[in-house]
Formats: sequence, structure tokens, C-alpha cells
Amino acid sequence: MTTPTEFKRLNFFTGFFTTATDWTDGQQYYLEKLKLHNRGLHTPGVIRGVGQELQVEPVGGGNGLSARVLPGAAIDDGGNDIYLGTPRTLTIVPGEELPELVYIAIRYSERNTDYVENVEAPQYSGHTRVTEIPVVEVTTTQPNNRT
Repeated sequence: MTTPTEFKRLNFFTGFFTTATDWTDGQQYYLEKLKLHNRGLHTPGVIRGVGQELQVEPVGGGNGLSARVLPGAAIDDGGNDIYLGTPRTLTIVPGEELPELVYIAIRYSERNTDYVENVEAPQYSGHTRVTEIPVVEVTTTQPNNRT
């Protein structure tokens, strides 16, 4: 979790020439403000009333055990919004000894996507998006609900 030491937003004026850094800084300003709001005014956890509230249901058939996590949203301790828009099915693969209790956890992750290559000028190639990805996983260790 990054904590800014100050908030500095863009101030546009006639003749202001923007760069990629300006746009990135502008986005970062609003993201950090949102995270500050989420950390200060909301408890980490599932957001009620969004989708099917990340409910987990058993899925029959096939080898092993499966569970489906239904769409919903949550906030983590860092103030990140976590959104699962489509159901996610997980297979629980029993090892030598299946524990009596497993946990299904969701966490925030992001990655650069939508790469555009400029063959003529490679220095102008890059990813055009940062995609926020909900990571849904099975664990035998009780998750820390704050993170």
C-alpha cells in the first residue's frame, strides 16, 4: 500500500502541453484519493448489494470438489476495489489428506494489458491499459480478512 505524502492534481491551462507522465499522474491522483476514502470510511470486506455478493456455492460432477464464486465486489485493507463480474469456478484438488476446512479467498491484482507495438518507432510501443484482476483462490490457511 502506498501512502502519498501530498496530493497534487493537474492544473490545465491554455497552452499546457500534456505528456504520458501527466496523464499517469492524473490517474494516480484520483486512484489514491479513492483508496484513501475506502480505507477511512469503509471496512474491508464484501460490498453488500453488488451482484450476488461473492457468495460461494458447491458445483457437482467431475473429479474432485468444485465451488463457484458468484459475481460481486469487495474492498481490501489497501482501499482497492475488487470486482468479480462473472462467476469463477474453482477445483479443490485433494492431496493425500483432504483437510476438513478450506477457505476461498479473493484479492486485488493488476497487470499491464493491450500491448500496442509501433514497428516504425519501437520507443512508442507499450501497454495501453492496466487491467484490475480479481484473484480467487483456495487455501487451507485462514485468510487475513484485512488484506
